[in-house]
Amino acid sequence: MMSVNKWILVQMIIIIFLSFFLGYKTSQIETAGVEILPEWIASSSIGEFAFTRTNDKGIITLKDLKEVQQAFEQIQRHFINHDVTKRQLIDGAISGGVASLNDRYSRYYPPTDSREIQEDLEGFYGGIGIMVEPIKDGRGALITSVFKTGPAFEVGIMAGDIIIEVEGEDVSSMFLQDIVARIKGPENTHVKMKIFRQSIGDNVEFDVERKNVKYPSVFEKKILEGTDGIGYIQLANFNNETAKDFQIAVDELLELGMKSLILDLKQNTGGSFQAAIEIADVFVADGVMVYSESRDGKLIEYPGEGNGDGGKKLDIPLVVLVDMYSASASEVLAGAIKDHGVGTLIGTKTFGKGVIQSVLPQPSGGLLLLTISKYLTPDQHDINHTGIQPNIQAEVDFETTSDPFLKEKYEKAEELRIELLAIRDELMQYLKDYDFQLETAKQYLANGELLEGAFYVEDEVEEEPVVEE
Repeated sequence: MMSVNKWILVQMIIIIFLSFFLGYKTSQIETAGVEILPEWIASSSIGEFAFTRTNDKGIITLKDLKEVQQAFEQIQRHFINHDVTKRQLIDGAISGGVASLNDRYSRYYPPTDSREIQEDLEGFYGGIGIMVEPIKDGRGALITSVFKTGPAFEVGIMAGDIIIEVEGEDVSSMFLQDIVARIKGPENTHVKMKIFRQSIGDNVEFDVERKNVKYPSVFEKKILEGTDGIGYIQLANFNNETAKDFQIAVDELLELGMKSLILDLKQNTGGSFQAAIEIADVFVADGVMVYSESRDGKLIEYPGEGNGDGGKKLDIPLVVLVDMYSASASEVLAGAIKDHGVGTLIGTKTFGKGVIQSVLPQPSGGLLLLTISKYLTPDQHDINHTGIQPNIQAEVDFETTSDPFLKEKYEKAEELRIELLAIRDELMQYLKDYDFQLETAKQYLANGELLEGAFYVEDEVEEEPVVEE
């Protein structure tokens, strides 16, 4: 009969063998992308130990992943569109998994879309240096701004131009993101564009060489006219270049005699968390700029760098402009300034995005943007979903305004609104009382004729409707 010590030795040998075996098979699975383990191991506690990470909500085993694999196989075998690719299914599965988190900020960018978010964070992209917005219903492209350091400015493209062709292709009715994708491209390549210039009422053609264009996070900087040295800096976003660009703008305005500063964060939806901390450090002499709180409740503080560059801080009167679209990194900066009392916030309550995302590159080239923690202001205020209340509330109250122009237009708009509501109610009541479809059917069955004045597109319906793909 085998002794206890020998039996323990045999067990240890079996465990060591299985560990090497499972490790080898794991590497095969990762490189080959196929299932190699037998079902009896995959579904066992050994398989679960080798292939999963545990937490308090359970574990995902290889057996669970087989369920997904089976669904994929059924789609590829039976779905009516046989052109569906494995990449589509994988991207869709990841996107669906992220969507199931019910977190409005977490999302998955497949390889085809990941470049855009990477460019936003880095602050550079291959393109011509313009900002655009849709003309109607997300389609078309109106140029709203031309970067003065970009190639579009050099060839004479102007704000107000409407893009109608890219490389000879009509883009006037395309979705904005599709137009942008056609304009962007590798540095030192060319893109041909036809635009409609509204000022002359005619088309103009351009051949633009793409460059490595820098997003202008410092959108505007100047000394305000008619003031005693009041500087103005508008930040459009926060990326990896923003803190450096901001410091350059501050230095330039100081040379021009800046004595106080208005920092405009209105409609700045955020970006780099680190950039916001670095800019806050310009104004705050010492202390914590922001805290992050993990899902386990652990607090991490982000202090400034003491006396900063050359032992000096920007010690001048400061006002920060905020509104309901100031979010994320904008709120990190605004919260640090307010809690440390180094500036005055003027405007309306901010958006209330008090969570932090991490950008996680995926093996396929995609990017997983995942909410990993929330942040607290230096006084440990949780502003998620609540926003930051400014020190001075400044917004237009149309009902009590004394401005004669605003008062007149508001009263006129209110009259029109009441009239439109009355018309809508009349129409809804009429359509409720008179069923056009029912009356048309009765007329058609009675004498084969159609009601005059009804809403018809065609007199007859085709037997086989044409489906546009």
